[in-house]
Amino acid sequence: MSTTFAAIATGVEAAADLPPNSDDELVKMKEYVSRAILLLQMELNHEQKFLGHDTSDVAADDEAAEPEVHKICAIRISNAVDDFTAVEAVLGYTFKNKALLEEALTHTSFRAPRELVDAKFTFKDLEFLGDKAISNAVTRHHLLRNRSMSSSLTRLHSLNVDNEKLARAALAHRLHRFLRHEVPSFQGDVDDFAEEIAGYPLHSNGQVCTPKLLSDIVESLIGAVSIDCNDDLEQVWQVFQRLADPLISPETMAMIGEQPMTEFNELNPRLRVKAKIIAQKSSKSWTVKVVLAGETIGSATYGRSKDVATNRAIKSALDTIRGKIAGQHPRAKLPSQVWRKK
Repeated sequence: MSTTFAAIATGVEAAADLPPNSDDELVKMKEYVSRAILLLQMELNHEQKFLGHDTSDVAADDEAAEPEVHKICAIRISNAVDDFTAVEAVLGYTFKNKALLEEALTHTSFRAPRELVDAKFTFKDLEFLGDKAISNAVTRHHLLRNRSMSSSLTRLHSLNVDNEKLARAALAHRLHRFLRHEVPSFQGDVDDFAEEIAGYPLHSNGQVCTPKLLSDIVESLIGAVSIDCNDDLEQVWQVFQRLADPLISPETMAMIGEQPMTEFNELNPRLRVKAKIIAQKSSKSWTVKVVLAGETIGSATYGRSKDVATNRAIKSALDTIRGKIAGQHPRAKLPSQVWRKK
């Protein structure tokens, strides 16, 4: 069924690019939807056959509809040619081997007739290569520019290559529009991510749920660039810098602060009574509490990720502790006996 919905969505997206009130808009939408209905009928017939029902009377219909199904997939792939040009403009890089770019934008969930796809490298291959290429390029850049702060390079490197940073880059350039996939939840995940990061201009420090597929797009594209330019590290860096701009600098890193779990782990040994993290799962969400000396000093509930709920609870607990130290939270009673004597 997902192929059917993808075919309908393709028609709607194509029509959306036409001028308002265009007669072609209605014609194109009808064309795609009618073909999608044919595809739906085929899938229903195949399902009936799988269940053991007699489908001999519709076999001829399937045979007649087959060319239309291939035409849908062919249209989806041929439309990608314009997408390739747009993506190259975003990257500031022109591929010598366009097949690499095609594979970088074709997720493994995408179903198309085998004869229409000539894959030497899969999306996962390019994603893996891109992850390594980005790490190497960013490491080299920071070593050349920030040798005097070697103790902080690990944190600086992490902030510039983690999933959230890469997903932000993909979202900023709207690269998800060009990914050929059949993941029903993807657009909703992207929309939720865009809404959540609005409260964190630089980086959330694990306070939002990042769609991995969104960050995978950047890794896959960089992997394709790396192969196409024969592993020219400077070329890879130029493309990544263009995508990820603005990169997190030592100055902005200070504004982002430490990752909550790291800071919490550094604080906990200073306490006589260890703080406990308690996680509970309901049917729709995770609730995490941080308990110290019998009192809840931080809590959070989040629907899609235990890790995000944990980070938010720990951030809340750290804010409580800081406030108590500064005398700003009179209700946050942290007994003096929880602190180790100096």
